[in-house]
Amino acid sequence: MKRRTLKRLTNHLCGELFAECVVMSHIHKDKQQQIDQMMAKILNTQDGLIMRLSHVEPGNVKGFFKKYNQDLYALEKETDQMIREL
Repeated sequence: MKRRTLKRLTNHLCGELFAECVVMSHIHKDKQQQIDQMMAKILNTQDGLIMRLSHVEPGNVKGFFKKYNQDLYALEKETDQMIREL
Protein backbone atom coordinates (compact mmCIF):
# COMPACT_ATOMS: atom_id res chain seq x y z
CA MET A 1 0.00 0.00 0.00
CA LYS A 2 1.29 3.46 -0.84
CA ARG A 3 2.23 5.88 1.90
CA ARG A 4 -0.21 8.43 0.49
CA THR A 5 -3.05 5.95 0.90
CA LEU A 6 -1.95 5.10 4.44
CA LYS A 7 -1.89 8.80 5.31
CA ARG A 8 -5.43 9.23 4.00
CA LEU A 9 -6.65 6.17 5.91
CA THR A 10 -4.95 7.40 9.07
CA ASN A 11 -6.54 10.83 8.73
CA HIS A 12 -9.93 9.27 8.04
CA LEU A 13 -9.76 6.89 11.00
CA CYS A 14 -8.54 9.57 13.41
CA GLY A 15 -11.23 11.91 12.11
CA GLU A 16 -13.89 9.30 12.82
CA LEU A 17 -12.56 8.69 16.32
CA PHE A 18 -12.45 12.44 16.96
CA ALA A 19 -16.03 12.82 15.71
CA GLU A 20 -17.18 10.10 18.11
CA CYS A 21 -15.54 12.01 20.95
CA VAL A 22 -17.30 15.22 19.90
CA VAL A 23 -20.65 13.43 19.96
CA MET A 24 -19.85 11.95 23.37
CA SER A 25 -18.88 15.39 24.69
CA HIS A 26 -22.35 16.67 23.82
CA ILE A 27 -24.02 13.68 25.46
CA HIS A 28 -21.85 13.45 28.60
CA LYS A 29 -21.16 17.02 29.68
CA ASP A 30 -20.14 15.84 33.16
CA LYS A 31 -17.16 13.87 31.79
CA GLN A 32 -15.83 16.64 29.59
CA GLN A 33 -12.28 16.49 30.98
CA GLN A 34 -11.84 12.78 30.12
CA ILE A 35 -13.20 13.33 26.64
CA ASP A 36 -10.94 16.34 26.07
CA GLN A 37 -7.91 14.29 27.09
CA MET A 38 -8.88 11.53 24.66
CA MET A 39 -9.40 14.05 21.86
CA ALA A 40 -5.96 15.53 22.51
CA LYS A 41 -4.44 12.06 22.48
CA ILE A 42 -6.11 11.26 19.15
CA LEU A 43 -4.73 14.44 17.58
CA ASN A 44 -1.23 13.90 18.97
CA THR A 45 -1.18 10.29 17.84
CA GLN A 46 -2.42 11.28 14.39
CA ASP A 47 0.39 13.82 14.04
CA GLY A 48 2.94 11.27 15.21
CA LEU A 49 1.72 8.58 12.83
CA ILE A 50 1.75 10.94 9.85
CA MET A 51 5.27 12.10 10.71
CA ARG A 52 6.42 8.50 10.99
CA LEU A 53 4.95 7.71 7.58
CA SER A 54 6.81 10.64 6.05
CA HIS A 55 10.16 9.27 7.26
CA VAL A 56 10.18 5.49 6.95
CA GLU A 57 13.15 3.71 8.49
CA PRO A 58 15.27 2.42 5.59
CA GLY A 59 16.57 -0.79 7.19
CA ASN A 60 13.47 -2.39 8.65
CA VAL A 61 10.51 -1.46 6.46
CA LYS A 62 8.39 -4.51 7.26
CA GLY A 63 8.86 -4.06 11.01
CA PHE A 64 8.16 -0.34 10.66
CA PHE A 65 4.76 -0.88 9.05
CA LYS A 66 3.90 -3.68 11.48
CA LYS A 67 4.55 -1.31 14.42
CA TYR A 68 2.59 1.43 12.64
CA ASN A 69 -0.46 -0.81 12.26
CA GLN A 70 -0.22 -1.93 15.89
CA ASP A 71 -0.13 1.68 17.11
CA LEU A 72 -3.11 2.64 14.95
CA TYR A 73 -5.11 -0.36 16.14
CA ALA A 74 -4.22 0.38 19.78
CA LEU A 75 -5.52 3.95 19.43
CA GLU A 76 -8.79 2.72 17.97
CA LYS A 77 -9.18 0.09 20.68
CA GLU A 78 -8.46 2.57 23.48
CA THR A 79 -10.97 5.07 22.10
CA ASP A 80 -13.68 2.40 21.79
CA GLN A 81 -13.02 1.28 25.36
CA MET A 82 -13.30 4.84 26.67
CA ILE A 83 -16.57 5.38 24.80
CA ARG A 84 -18.04 2.15 26.19
CA GLU A 85 -17.14 3.20 29.73
CA LEU A 86 -19.06 6.45 29.35
